[in-house]
Amino acid sequence: MSPTDYQIAAARTLPDPRTMPLLYAACGLAEECGEWLEDVHRGDFSGAMVEAGDVLWFCAATCTALGVDFAEITDGAGTGEDVEWSEIALRACEIVGIAQKAAFYGKEIDVGMVRLYLAMIVSILAATHHIGGAMAANLEKCAKKWQPDGFGVGG
Repeated sequence: MSPTDYQIAAARTLPDPRTMPLLYAACGLAEECGEWLEDVHRGDFSGAMVEAGDVLWFCAATCTALGVDFAEITDGAGTGEDVEWSEIALRACEIVGIAQKAAFYGKEIDVGMVRLYLAMIVSILAATHHIGGAMAANLEKCAKKWQPDGFGVGG
């Protein structure tokens, strides 16, 4: 069997990602946290503000997947002053791990831990950004991509 044939056969066993909103949100969250951290380390706080909005979008998507009110996460978040900024990536990866184990191994989702990690991520962002401003700017960006039947391609 060739590697290509194997890949095609193996792909048939993959679950449909559209049925896994938590895993989708968690993976996006990890990516955006990494991009935010990269901008912060480069000193590009303008870019980091854009990425902060994207991180918050995926935090909200994670909450939606779990049936959690995002306001409960943001209201309980601190200022992140006592947390290392690099922890944003660690917490996002923890959420990916929880989602991955639920999607592929049938593990129960520890919603309390996900909520804690989300609150830590929001707290880290709050140390450098106005959260409400980041959310508003992100919605403005999203509105430019939005089509009546979903997001447009290439935006």
